[in-house]
Amino acid sequence: MSRWLIALAVVVVSRPVVADAADAATGFVLEQAHRKVTTSSSVVAPSSAEPSLATVPLADHLLAVERPGMLDVVDTRTGRTVASTPLALGGIQSVCRPHRGDLLVKTHGDLVSIDRTTGDIRWVQPATSHGNAIVAPRGDRTEVVDAWVDRETHRYGLVSRDPRTGRELARIDLGSTSGWYDIESVQLAPDGPGDVLVSALFGVD
Repeated sequence: MSRWLIALAVVVVSRPVVADAADAATGFVLEQAHRKVTTSSSVVAPSSAEPSLATVPLADHLLAVERPGMLDVVDTRTGRTVASTPLALGGIQSVCRPHRGDLLVKTHGDLVSIDRTTGDIRWVQPATSHGNAIVAPRGDRTEVVDAWVDRETHRYGLVSRDPRTGRELARIDLGSTSGWYDIESVQLAPDGPGDVLVSALFGVD
């Protein structure tokens, strides 16, 4: 059976360095974009219906354990649960382990920030896309960047957050998902100071 791809895009987005916090609302700038429609006879992205991992290593002695409606952080040295948080929608998709700072666990409905030393949960924010979140450099500090998908308006984009609090800093609309689809993947990667590479795919089977 052929898999019809209705949107395949590669985008470079810049997050300009600003002089002070008052200018932070200037947000993202679209630097480059390439988009095409194509077909393929092979599987090109994971289906949202695929089972995801229920237990994943975080860092050193910490383990993320998912149970119905909850995410636990467990100390593997003692077996003790050091932190827990309710999940809007389970299914661990990815773990971001930056060289410094907190860990990010993304499920199908939540983005969770976890202290890499103690396992404490710092904040939880809604997640609406299938893919990963990253910690991206911006000048002398960093920001958490995640993708969003609006399934009512059929659009997608990026949102940046304060790594300490999860507060939204800026967002950008990257365009249309081309309507209805049953396969979704939005992958992010740092692309130099202030730049984020976005690879997005929306398709039907």
